[in-house]
Amino acid sequence: CVHQLLDLSAGGNDEAATSALALAHLSRGHRIKIKIVEEVLAENLGLAVVREEVQEVMSWLLFHWFPQGKTAGWGWWRVGWSWNEWWKSADRLLSAFSPANRLGAFKSMKAALEKMQDKPSQSFQGQPWTPERRDLLLTRLRSLMGWNEEKLKEELSPLDLS
Repeated sequence: CVHQLLDLSAGGNDEAATSALALAHLSRGHRIKIKIVEEVLAENLGLAVVREEVQEVMSWLLFHWFPQGKTAGWGWWRVGWSWNEWWKSADRLLSAFSPANRLGAFKSMKAALEKMQDKPSQSFQGQPWTPERRDLLLTRLRSLMGWNEEKLKEELSPLDLS
């Protein structure tokens, strides 16, 4: 099922968004385990050439899985699902990219963050970007790309992680 939904994403960004939404609903509804979705996605992200649509599916999944309050209208609310759980999943997906495709990993994460910024919520389950969380994210992205702090801020612009 996960392989088939990823195959359907090959039509472009709209299809990638639809595939990701289907995977998010299935995983949030406990029809497919997140671990299975991550494993299948990781197989595709680890290829020498990663389809842009697969990277787009990853960014949408990170958006759909982001912990939110019940009334946020996006993200995921569930007892036991927290920023820490989301971050573990995000980090596993970032790690799945081959070293040759680090820029793809960065672009996928940035796209997810842009989606979150475009869909603000009044009802975050706690402040999403505490200084500790922001530092963890920025440190991971600097490590991934080998950039200094100034270069990373430039590449993340116009994102606001405050």
